[in-house]
Amino acid sequence: MIIGKILYSAFALVLAIPFSRLIFGGSWLWYIGMDTTLILIYIIGFFMIYNHIFTSLNNDKMATATSNPQKEVGLNYRDIELTTPTGHPIKGWYIPSTQASVGNPVLIYSHGFGLSREQLGESSYEQFKYFAARGYSVITFEYPIGEREGAHKVTGGALESEDLATVVDYAKEMGHEFVGLIGYSYGGNTSLYYAVNKVTPLVDAIILDSSIVVTPSILARQLHVWSGLPVYISLPFLYLLWKRKMGFRKDDHPIQNVFKTSSDIPILFWHGTSDRDAFYEVIESVYSKQSHPLTQLRTVQDGEHVELHTKVGESVYNEQTLDWLTQLNTEKLKA
Repeated sequence: MIIGKILYSAFALVLAIPFSRLIFGGSWLWYIGMDTTLILIYIIGFFMIYNHIFTSLNNDKMATATSNPQKEVGLNYRDIELTTPTGHPIKGWYIPSTQASVGNPVLIYSHGFGLSREQLGESSYEQFKYFAARGYSVITFEYPIGEREGAHKVTGGALESEDLATVVDYAKEMGHEFVGLIGYSYGGNTSLYYAVNKVTPLVDAIILDSSIVVTPSILARQLHVWSGLPVYISLPFLYLLWKRKMGFRKDDHPIQNVFKTSSDIPILFWHGTSDRDAFYEVIESVYSKQSHPLTQLRTVQDGEHVELHTKVGESVYNEQTLDWLTQLNTEKLKA
């Protein structure tokens, strides 16, 4: 909130300068020159602030895994190393199911920004174990963004969806007939991008937990929550920087399609009403465009960002998610 207070003070100063003429008099030319100089300084300062925000995303240290499935929950796993069509390396884990299941299903975890293949740590390891014991293999990987080796820039889902597609292709090569995605936060944004923009998506189900949708207007609201930067100040600068930083003009970024297009892939939305990072009404808007009969929105009252499993209970969260996946897998086998 400090940044917001500083900016409000700065604007108050800019507005106060012209009125100082009435008090101190003096040359209008002098005051006009001083006002213009101050305004230019503030504009340059704002550009530096928002440029720094984008730079911070691309230079984020990112989390690294500090343990592994074998150590935490006794699951066998193997390291995987893949390369995207654009040459970016992907590292992750492949955890085979501990029980045979029809369709040889697999779940691919698409994590949020700053997380690693460990996802949310202990709760994710327990979830890996839960699904592995019920016939689902698991793939969890690290996006090549931030300071990771061979990283690409953050693009709001454009390049990230290519990373995800590479992992989906790997799952298909491994013989998995039923492929599900579990997207958390920014990983949910990537999963949504993949669902509506891939011509032939190869997944059968998507679970979105606290999914963020990255657009200039939504990012402006997030910046207001995180730092106090006023939305009406952020928007013009984000619009101006979006093309250079994200690779698309503000209204042309394909993530906008999630507000216009229904996904052919059924989606299970898990979202909390108290999520201050990924606003509930944004997901309501995305959900309202969906027409697949098996798409559902699970609203968690007072649920916060990626904390929904603790709010509803780990077992309830996992069981309801599995029931939904089982229904889809059964429907596919009947087709």
